[in-house]
Parts: sequence; C-alpha cells; structure tokens
Amino acid sequence: MSVAGFVHICASVLVSAGMLLSSQGAFAREAGTVVDGRAILKMGKGSDLCALTFDDGPGPHTERLMGILRERGIRATFFLVGKQIGYYPDLVVRLQQEGHEIGNHTQSHRSLRDLPQEEQRAEIVSVQDTLRKLGVTCRYIRPPYGKYDACTVDIARAEGTDIMLWSIDSMDWSRKARIETMKTLVAGQKLRGIFLFHDTHAQTVDAMPQILDRLKAEGCRFVTVSEYLAALQGAEAVPTGIEVREEEAPALPPQSPVQVKCIINNNVRFPFLNGCICNIHVPGLQRQRKIDNRTRVRFF
Repeated sequence: MSVAGFVHICASVLVSAGMLLSSQGAFAREAGTVVDGRAILKMGKGSDLCALTFDDGPGPHTERLMGILRERGIRATFFLVGKQIGYYPDLVVRLQQEGHEIGNHTQSHRSLRDLPQEEQRAEIVSVQDTLRKLGVTCRYIRPPYGKYDACTVDIARAEGTDIMLWSIDSMDWSRKARIETMKTLVAGQKLRGIFLFHDTHAQTVDAMPQILDRLKAEGCRFVTVSEYLAALQGAEAVPTGIEVREEEAPALPPQSPVQVKCIINNNVRFPFLNGCICNIHVPGLQRQRKIDNRTRVRFF
C-alpha cells in the first residue's frame, strides 16, 4: 500500500505512573463537557492507554466482536443507535455485564447540528430512556459524524452526560477502506488515544484480532472511555465545565503547537487539528506544515 494512502497520527494521554484505573473514579467535572480530538491530543505524550470505541451498533457482527474482545480480556466502549437497540436488547445488557461501557449515539443517527433543539432532544433522550429501562448506565453521548452545537451541549448537561468524540479514526466507514488498510494502520506506529471503529461492518470485525494483537504487542493497555479519563484525575488536560463550539475546535495557541505525524492530501479536513504542526512524511521529503481550516489530511 502506498504511503500516501493513509496518515500516521499519534495521540496519547499523560497519566501518573501507577495510577489506579477505575470507571467509578472518573474525575469529577460538570456534565456537558466536550471531549474532542483537540482535547485528547493536548492530554500529552507517554501513555500506553488505548480506548477502543465502536459506533452504530448493536448489529449482526457485535456478538462476534464481543467474543474477540472476551478472548483477550479487553473492555471497550460501544456507542449505540436507538433503533438498533430495539433489535438486540439482550445483547446490550450482555455488553454491560461483560464490562463494556455503553454510550448514546442517538436514536436514528441524524446529524444533530442540522436539527432544531427539540428534535435533538428527542434523538438523545429516547436512547437514554431505552437504556435506563434495560438497566444500562450511559455517561457519554457521541453525536453522529461528530457534529454538535450549543443545543447538544445543553441537552447533554441536562441528562448528566458528556460529549465524547475521538482522536484516531480508523476510516472503516469509508467505501475505500479495506481490511489490510486497517491492519496496516497499527503496524509499528505506537498509536495511542481514543479509537473510532464501527462494529456494523464485517470487515472491521474480521480485522480486529490482528489489530488488537498488534496494539497489545506495541504496549497498548486497553481501557474504556471512563477509565481513560479517570487516569487523568487531577490533570488539567481535559477542559473543566462546558465547552461549546459551533465548529469542533479553534486553533491551538501558536506558542505551544502539538506535533502530529501525517500526510497532507485532498481527502478530508479535521478542524480539531487546527494549529497543530504536521510533520509530513513522504518518500524523499520531510518537512513541517501548520494545519489550518484549509488543510486536508487523511489519517489512521
């Protein structure tokens, strides 16, 4: 595969050595906090934590994925779509019983930023109500496509939840994605952060054993999203209180840019990387470029 076909991006979290991870000990902050890719990147380097997240389920491949995770003693976070929960209610209960964390991915996977407040509320609250009836706890909302606005944050705060995005996109939702591409993304890159996958795709679940084994071989310590944030208790990396942005993030301060390893192409833009320094790696060329709103990058 051509090196220009994907981007290597490292995003890691700084934790205190020997800190005990516990979903019950997630650090206290006001509900309605937005934890986006920019916030995760700012958490610092040096961590061995990897939080796997799976969106859009549950579906016909979720149970097989559970078996793969169970064999390796890995707990993940599943952001569920309300319509899908109705088809697999028992599976949702089992996910929680097996130690996985459950998140809210709205009732019908519509872009929340494009909806009026009452429709947003219905999309979010209906899933919360369904999960409560199943006895399932939900602390995080992930807006479809990562799109949210001030209304979304208000609703999340009213529900006692936070908005959780990601720092590493597997791109498994892309029609061009292949199993080998997803396997390659972790080869020797020492990726850390909050990973985005989709358990609704057979190719993702097919690729997962090799991806997990490679990550583990490179020292990854698998945690849920709550455990990931709990490791930062007392740190200032994740913003406290409510952080509202119509776009995902403003530029980082120029005096302290975050550096990422990436390749610039014409694929897609990631606003949360605005202001980062991109170390461009292509054969025969190594240079730096500052990312802005016009920069398009593809990364895995």
